Amino acid sequence: MKYRLDLEKEYFKFAATHFAIFSKDSAERLHGHNYFVGVSFEGDELDPELGLLIEFNEMKPAIKQICEDLDEYVLLPVESPFIRVHETNTEVEVLFAQRRYTFPPVDCKILPLVNISCEELSRYICEKIAAKLPAKHFIKRLRVSIEETRGQTGIYTHNL
Repeated sequence: MKYRLDLEKEYFKFAATHFAIFSKDSAERLHGHNYFVGVSFEGDELDPELGLLIEFNEMKPAIKQICEDLDEYVLLPVESPFIRVHETNTEVEVLFAQRRYTFPPVDCKILPLVNISCEELSRYICEKIAAKLPAKHFIKRLRVSIEETRGQTGIYTHNL
């Protein structure tokens, strides 16, 4: 791609609790991260009238909102073949191997993911951002990075 614009604002972040699953009976302990989100917009041409690939100010509020929608939740992957998530009005029960967790529903975000990993979260956020692109844009590729701790980043690239 000829052009790339990167957005990594200080407020593109969220704090969340999770456990990553490694197999049917192996997973991390429940813990949290302060995640940081970076977004790259790529394309081969600019808007001929404005000389812009995309107007940043159109996307910053959308990205911030996506981060806020994940902030301060227990993130749970409903598509995992290894865990069961059962939600009632009073609790969310999570069963994994010999573990059983219960959480208040207000504290949980059940996501259509196989795992709560940097890779899966970067794809999830990338798809959310792609759905928020304005009708007129010159973006051909969207890339989202999720840093869960310094030096540990997952990246997803989506061709439009």
